[in-house]
Amino acid sequence: MPPWQAPRPGIVALAPLSGPDMLTGALRYIRSHWLVILVPSAVAMLVLTAVQVLLQFRLVSTLDVAGGGDPVEVTGPAFLTDVLLFGAVGLVLGLVVFPLVLSMLYSVLVPAVLGRAVPFGQALREGLRRAPALLGLQVVTALIGLVVVGVGIGLAVVIGVVGDGSGASILIAVLVGLAAYVAWIWISVTLMLAPPALVVERAGVGAALTRSRALVRGAWWRCFGILLLTAVAAAAAMGALIGIPTSLLGTGTMMSSISASPGRAPSASAFSAYFMILGIGTWLVSSVALPFGVGAVGLIYVDRRMRTEGYARELAAQAGIPGA
Repeated sequence: MPPWQAPRPGIVALAPLSGPDMLTGALRYIRSHWLVILVPSAVAMLVLTAVQVLLQFRLVSTLDVAGGGDPVEVTGPAFLTDVLLFGAVGLVLGLVVFPLVLSMLYSVLVPAVLGRAVPFGQALREGLRRAPALLGLQVVTALIGLVVVGVGIGLAVVIGVVGDGSGASILIAVLVGLAAYVAWIWISVTLMLAPPALVVERAGVGAALTRSRALVRGAWWRCFGILLLTAVAAAAAMGALIGIPTSLLGTGTMMSSISASPGRAPSASAFSAYFMILGIGTWLVSSVALPFGVGAVGLIYVDRRMRTEGYARELAAQAGIPGA
């Protein structure tokens, strides 16, 4: 008799998943709903990349490197005003776009596991419904991070000042600061499953945070390890396929400008072309890396529910598998 195999109606088998299962499942997740997943992701990352590239263009125009502009101008009121303006625009657009995109991406998670197609319009409507709650969740988690890290850094500064800059006080201050960042990493992993819980289970902000803490309990290191594996795999693959080639192309453009005018600094147009090429590479990499990370986190959520709640049987019943 052949060994029993868990059914796989969609992107992963309906059984507890290993780390490699989740990485391959994240790739299948993107392929299964490429239009719903890649288009919103590309739009969101285009917003972020465009703000960055425009700010770099502003820097080039301010310095006017080819004309020997005064670097002091970078600290002038006009440039600082532009930096604040670009930052504010990027923040506002991010607060509007990213919750919607993440809601859309998580809304197709369970259908992808079940092997069901989700039309773009349906995913968009679901994203619009859950985006405000996801925005609230992001604000709450950001505030938690600011409080934890802020208190730690503030305490470290006080210790350094009270200790009159002695070696012991500086060492203690550094350790306190590091402890604050370690605490934030621990909290981040503990709350990492709140977004999929909020979208999939239609939970509120508080319920989603509590749900994530319950699902991660007893498996913190495993969740952290899979997150780290996901980040390393995405960085290596995207860097090799897109990041390195675009960096080489941008560097080649800059070197051509230098060769064309020996003894002179690269022209502003060369810098602009360099930043544009790097911006396109960054946009392409992040447009794929974002849904890949969402898919991995979503499958950690599915795996934790299968391991702790028998979610595999519920999914099998939804998929119409006999005997579920």
